[in-house]
Amino acid sequence: TAVGGVREAVVSTQSTGHYYITNNLSFKHHRSRFRWCLPTLSEMKLLGCLSTVMLIVPALLAELKILNTPGGKTRDSSCAMICSGVAKYSETGYYGWKSWGTGEAYKRNNIVTCGFVTAPIITATLRGYYIGGELRCPSVYINSHSKTMFHVVTVEDATVSQMNSRRCDVYWIATGYSC
Repeated sequence: TAVGGVREAVVSTQSTGHYYITNNLSFKHHRSRFRWCLPTLSEMKLLGCLSTVMLIVPALLAELKILNTPGGKTRDSSCAMICSGVAKYSETGYYGWKSWGTGEAYKRNNIVTCGFVTAPIITATLRGYYIGGELRCPSVYINSHSKTMFHVVTVEDATVSQMNSRRCDVYWIATGYSC
């Protein structure tokens, strides 16, 4: 029923005293019936918007704090950001696996789309397929990096052919500044 422009659901109770729920979801005593106020369409839209804001705002207000950087200088924490990705083994040309010259293999990794303004802190590891129950991608270290790219080099001897046949992708995460 409509009472004062608010739609209400009315439920009879078997007890002598009855209660109803108002728009602010509080119970009020009523002698004749139990009323539950249903929100209008505009109120439902507003509730949807408020729910979205309540879920997103805590994530936006979360602080990312960078204690140290490769360059030694920190910036305002509001500029701090995290960017991550996977450099696929199947990339060719400039970003494909290459021979390091001393028996190791290396791979350049593009991070320009992250938008860092200084060289970020980078962590990288390899992931590939298991062959015969053994992990076949070697460990890597970061040889050099800038705000737009970084190089990983295998710790042990590995050929370009081995890195590609083992499907060794570079999984990486970079933390730095966007302003």
